[in-house]
Amino acid sequence: MASLLEIRRRRAGSPSGYPLALLVGAACLSLAAQLAVANPCVSGWLLSAVPALAFMALV
Repeated sequence: MASLLEIRRRRAGSPSGYPLALLVGAACLSLAAQLAVANPCVSGWLLSAVPALAFMALV
């Protein structure tokens, strides 16, 4: 969440690539961890991806 605030603060002129990369990287790591413990079927993967996708939607 702190990286989102930093991205908003940097919109005034300086580049925001690093905080954006941190935000996307954290979401990808969270998604990968949740998929690793999911049931090995399509519905298990979809249900385990919901928290990470909801986090990105809130951001």
